[in-house]
Amino acid sequence: DEAFILAGVTDNWFTPLRPYFTVYGKEQVNICTAEPVVVEAFIVSYAENNPRIPPVAKENRELIDKVMQAVATQCAEAKPSVQTITQAVEGILMGQATEATTIPAAGGAQPATTAAAAGGGFADLVSIESGPMRLIGTGRVSAGQSRQVVATMELVIDTSKQDPKQWNTLYWN
Repeated sequence: DEAFILAGVTDNWFTPLRPYFTVYGKEQVNICTAEPVVVEAFIVSYAENNPRIPPVAKENRELIDKVMQAVATQCAEAKPSVQTITQAVEGILMGQATEATTIPAAGGAQPATTAAAAGGGFADLVSIESGPMRLIGTGRVSAGQSRQVVATMELVIDTSKQDPKQWNTLYWN
């Protein structure tokens, strides 16, 4: 609820995205594991706040779908990288996309867009590393012949380490 103290936070955009916000984690979005609605909102907001890139209207499904597909393609690679994802996304958003920037040839190098090569921009805002994960479970238990008790548990764990045995619980309720 304290998010509404910040300038620009309104019910219009925050309420639908509220389940995806957390006080845990880094200041980056894991572009490969975020929900599609988060990736889409992130892309629209990034274009809106970057003077080098023309704004992307939420209604421009063709462009948004093209960027989303490029992200999915890059994330599906054996070793995805923030650099190649940035090149694909910024290339499309700046109208410079070619087959080479969105779908690389096997083992081939990708041409760098200016921003991706120089660093900054999109690459500073995204990650491909895991971090906190929120799990919500609901269970039902019979409490007599005609009554059930429903319990919901929320758990936030830090999944940044490879070994699940080393994942730490950050919050539970």
